[in-house]
Amino acid sequence: ACRCWCCRRARRGRRRPTEVSAPSTFVARGGLLAVAAAGAAGAAALSLDHVETGVVCPALGPLPICMLILAGYLAIAAAAVVPRRLSAVFWFGWAPVAGFAALGAGMELTVGDTCPRAFGAVPQCFISLALAAAALILFLLLSRRR
Repeated sequence: ACRCWCCRRARRGRRRPTEVSAPSTFVARGGLLAVAAAGAAGAAALSLDHVETGVVCPALGPLPICMLILAGYLAIAAAAVVPRRLSAVFWFGWAPVAGFAALGAGMELTVGDTCPRAFGAVPQCFISLALAAAALILFLLLSRRR
């Protein structure tokens, strides 16, 4: 048997402090999927309203921003479901979600009445920014395990 410190620790049942245990991985992956599902549900509702009325979301070229946000949340969900080597997919989805949420939150604070309201009073860009921050934390926890 190997006598290095790493193997001796493993035999004693101790893990390194940076390692995440399997239950933590399950919780982080489930949390990331829940965050992505919540964000996708909100973006899908906005996208549907935009298709029906045509005035809910601002457009970036021919595409409404809410549809880009929906695609970003779906990419985050794909990174949560497929287990390995999908950090590029996560960042591809997270970057527009976080960027547009930060831009919308900044405009909401400075200009006012920029983002659609959720639950009657809360601007959805604030909710999306919080979901993007939670997704980042959960993904970084998962990345430590991989």
